[in-house]
Amino acid sequence: MSSGIRFTMAALLLGILTSAACAKKELQLEMTREERIVPPVIQSLSVDPSGRLDTSGQTHAVTVRMIGDPDLEATFDIDGRVTAQLMQETEPGVYEGMFRVGQNEQGKIDLTGHLLHQPTGAHQEYRLGNALELYAGPAASASACPSAMAAQFEQKLASLTLHFAFDKFELQGSEQKSLTSNQQVLEAFPQCTIQLHGHADDIGTPDYNHELGMKRAFQVRQFLGSAFGMSADHFELYSHGETRPLERAETDEARSRNRRVEFHAVYPY
Repeated sequence: MSSGIRFTMAALLLGILTSAACAKKELQLEMTREERIVPPVIQSLSVDPSGRLDTSGQTHAVTVRMIGDPDLEATFDIDGRVTAQLMQETEPGVYEGMFRVGQNEQGKIDLTGHLLHQPTGAHQEYRLGNALELYAGPAASASACPSAMAAQFEQKLASLTLHFAFDKFELQGSEQKSLTSNQQVLEAFPQCTIQLHGHADDIGTPDYNHELGMKRAFQVRQFLGSAFGMSADHFELYSHGETRPLERAETDEARSRNRRVEFHAVYPY
């Protein structure tokens, strides 16, 4: 065997041994390296409806919404009411759950959201104090609005009704214009509370339609707050779901009229 061949074989063998030693060293490093667990990130936590909620005479469904890292286990707690209530991921990183409040229930709701990565146990929580205030009966400002004034305001509000697309709670452009053109009416009696009554058609379950009616009322209040600077305390939110249709016919036209938010100053109207 020539010296050149012997040298090549020796170099090849040295390379194999060196590669094996490096691989063994890397394996040892990998086995001894500590795994760093990074907790999930929660960006926001909210409830719908928010602010103050009148519970007199009816129950309400409240939606909890959390935004954070996707594909994790999401739960929420409510002090003294709910522990580890599961939430569903409705789209990547968006989690929703629901709880109910009873008739004439009062007090403040404190909310805590949790995100958990099951394989590692990495966990993050987000606390939202006073997420919702429950009260029963007229709002505190109602005493400043005598019955004669409320009746006059009721007449002015009677012509204002907003309608919504099927299974939607967002305000359409035409409905936003309607609110803008009625700004003077809405601000005519600042002493009086404005009641927003949300309604739905008869497609879907009663619980779902009740929640949809509340979302519609909430969306109107949000718009009036951002567009006109009207305080959330100026409104009371109600949902009747599918229980108070304007028309009972099972046609597209009738159902479109039933998907609405009405404005009132007197309750019951």
